[in-house]
Amino acid sequence: MAYIFLGLIALSACIACVRFGLVRRAWAGARERLCRAEVAAISAEIDRLGESNARLLVQTSAISAASDQIIITDAKGQIEFANPAFERETGYKLEEIAGKNPRFLRSGRQEQAFYVLMWNTILNGRTWHGEITNRRKDGSQYIAETTITPVKNEDGIIYRFVAINRNITEKKLFEKRMDYLAHYDMLTGLPNRLLFGHKLTQTLTRAAHSGNKAAV
Repeated sequence: MAYIFLGLIALSACIACVRFGLVRRAWAGARERLCRAEVAAISAEIDRLGESNARLLVQTSAISAASDQIIITDAKGQIEFANPAFERETGYKLEEIAGKNPRFLRSGRQEQAFYVLMWNTILNGRTWHGEITNRRKDGSQYIAETTITPVKNEDGIIYRFVAINRNITEKKLFEKRMDYLAHYDMLTGLPNRLLFGHKLTQTLTRAAHSGNKAAV
């Protein structure tokens, strides 16, 4: 009986060892699969970040290479970034203007009401587009076609402003020259019939609205 009892104990021990071995192998397999899943997840995240960084690099390169002046400010209007085109046009380096408000570019040609309307537009989440006469670091001025776009976060809150400026001074001078040639004689510099007709129409219109008379 003792031998049988000892045999049963030995058999139970063997079964326990087998079971422990199976559990251990199962746990090792599960752990290996878990490690493989974690590695795959980490690898996928690295790939995703790599793609994001690649896109960011392309975007940054495009902004740096753009011929238009681009500045980025925070929600308070303090400059965080300016591309090389802005530096070339204005004469200001990014390290000089970082943290400042772009109001140092004001030439005095626009009234305060102009800027109030502009800020009201962008603070309400809308894009503003117009023409501004800016002043360079050396004091010279240029006319800029400007677009300012508010950037919102996932909660719809404005946290950045992106301004794109294009120098249109030569375009405006050309338009002014064409307008002059259309209304003045090239030889004498005197008003021509086209200008006379425009002035006459304006005078008669004002007279009609005011109830006054006009004579030629």
